[in-house]
Amino acid sequence: MLWLLPVAVACWLGAVVVSVLSKRPTWDIPRWLPIAFALGFIACIVVMTVMRGYDDAQERAELRGIDPAGVSHLTLGRAGVKKEITDPSSVLAVMSEIKAIQNIGAHHTHPNAFVDIDFEYKQRPYHYHIGRDSGLPQEYWVQGGGGRINSATFGPLIDKLVAQPVQPAKP
Repeated sequence: MLWLLPVAVACWLGAVVVSVLSKRPTWDIPRWLPIAFALGFIACIVVMTVMRGYDDAQERAELRGIDPAGVSHLTLGRAGVKKEITDPSSVLAVMSEIKAIQNIGAHHTHPNAFVDIDFEYKQRPYHYHIGRDSGLPQEYWVQGGGGRINSATFGPLIDKLVAQPVQPAKP
């Protein structure tokens, strides 16, 4: 999607330059040229917006397709503390919450109180940076997942799992 950004900037600059130059009496610029540049800029913005929505939908679909039984090395990290979750029921609970990701439109708040969730599935690493919404405490922004989680149980589950003492390794 970033390849389209220089095209959008070029169209915007072209529209501005042509508009300014068309005001000079010595320049004979066709009247359609600034309109064409402006339409090119608008088209780039529309295409980037549609591509972003498509990419987010693909990320949500990929996340929903993950089988929690195949997840390995689930690690939760918050405030510099990392903890690997090995209990299958806890892994299932975390993955069930993450798989409930939705396409919730943006609003005038921001994420805070972040938790990092890392795991492997089919030998591929996944990383999600999830932050609690500043205005809606049951909503979590999933960065790298294309959506948000709306759950009253996600926060307490993460709090409980991160606070549990690490089990010593069995000899």
